[in-house]
Amino acid sequence: CDLRLVCSKLGFTSALTDSDTEALEMATAFNPDLIISASYRKKIKKEVLDLTPDCVNFHPSLLPKHRGCWSGFWTIFEGDAETGVSCHRMVERFDEGKLLHVERLPVAADDTSASIYKKILPVTAACARAVLKQYFADGGRLAEGTVQTGDSSYHYRKLPFAGLVQPEWSEEQVERFLRAMHFPPFDGAAMVVKSEDGSGEEKVLIESMDQYRELRGRTTASAAAANGGGS
Repeated sequence: CDLRLVCSKLGFTSALTDSDTEALEMATAFNPDLIISASYRKKIKKEVLDLTPDCVNFHPSLLPKHRGCWSGFWTIFEGDAETGVSCHRMVERFDEGKLLHVERLPVAADDTSASIYKKILPVTAACARAVLKQYFADGGRLAEGTVQTGDSSYHYRKLPFAGLVQPEWSEEQVERFLRAMHFPPFDGAAMVVKSEDGSGEEKVLIESMDQYRELRGRTTASAAAANGGGS
């Protein structure tokens, strides 16, 4: 949704900028009591975070797992049984602040990145309601929060494995990769194979495990022929 339209309907002022300098200027002029981040793709500068002691972010994973980007992809590809939304205090390092509230969501065997994204939207809303209810109930103050514990991981903003099925993967990993890469209208998983005329290689989008097995068979046969196995 367009937050500018939402704010207009509610009678709130709003502004939109991609400039760190302008963001700091506008935030300073606004003099916030609370800063909330959700699905924001840039690092919020320390100067902005220093404007108020209460700065929170809603992150779509069970922190400290899957900090950073592509959390839905990695949840599926690594075979996690559950995911969720973590509300944490914002600090200079990405997604490492103390936890204020966590909502959990089971991961189904047929979930894709697209389905996880849709399922996690109402979970994010539930997490926000819980945090804001506590904030206003306590007179405009947030709890200190708890330190994140457990296995942690961080993922950078780049397409995992360049979007390509890796030749050393098991079929289980390939199946999870296909689901993790499914997020229309963007391209899904792909595989580099020998072209049918044998003149070179081509990248082919993979729609199913049956298609993957057929292409893998073609690649194996081509490799065998090249090594004299077909004579």
